[in-house]
Amino acid sequence: MEFISYGDQAAAGIGALGILLWLVLVLGAYALSSWLMSKVFTKMGIEAWKAWVPVYNSWTFVEAAGFPGWWVLVGFIPGVNIALVVLLAIAAYRIGLGFGKSGVWVLLYIFLPIVWFAIVGFDSSRWNPALMNLGGQQYGQPQGAVGYQQGAPVQAYGQSPAQQPYGQAPAQQGYGQPPAQQPYGQAPAQQPYGQQPPAQQPYGQAPVQQPPLGQAPENQQPYGQQAPPQQ
Repeated sequence: MEFISYGDQAAAGIGALGILLWLVLVLGAYALSSWLMSKVFTKMGIEAWKAWVPVYNSWTFVEAAGFPGWWVLVGFIPGVNIALVVLLAIAAYRIGLGFGKSGVWVLLYIFLPIVWFAIVGFDSSRWNPALMNLGGQQYGQPQGAVGYQQGAPVQAYGQSPAQQPYGQAPAQQGYGQPPAQQPYGQAPAQQPYGQQPPAQQPYGQAPVQQPPLGQAPENQQPYGQQAPPQQ
């Protein structure tokens, strides 16, 4: 009787140890997969902690591929939970394209997802959601990056518009444009002291040359001398 009781206790102990080992393996596998997923999330610009939260990590993974995150809740419906496996595989296919991987890489995710996360998380590939060709805003992508058409420069937030330097008139173009204004604080050009501005000549008449400063004109008599009598 005592032998049977001892055997039952031994079996119960072995069973408890097996359950404990199973929990350690499950938690270890989950920790490893979450850590590798966090590396992929970091490369995608997503917070790493989201990879450690159960269910929410799959939610975020699906959203990064362009699907609504709440679709992962389908996996909790009996009979259609296989749809979650298909959804995650399609999401891995799209994310692989975003990292420049070919479509064949989805097979590695289906059979060895931990290896897939390890390669994508630690290789030199860069995240480019435009490679998924979804034509919409993707998770972890800057606002307006997908489908943005290049045109006039956009003023950055908090940056004042470009202004002309102080005292400089803005450049203008076009027919009938008024002449450029004099810079602020600068006097207009004037004639040198003692020199009169040239008089305007009648139309068709050659201009009269002015003598140098301090020299009398040629037809002017010296002071005190009379002009010769005219014949």
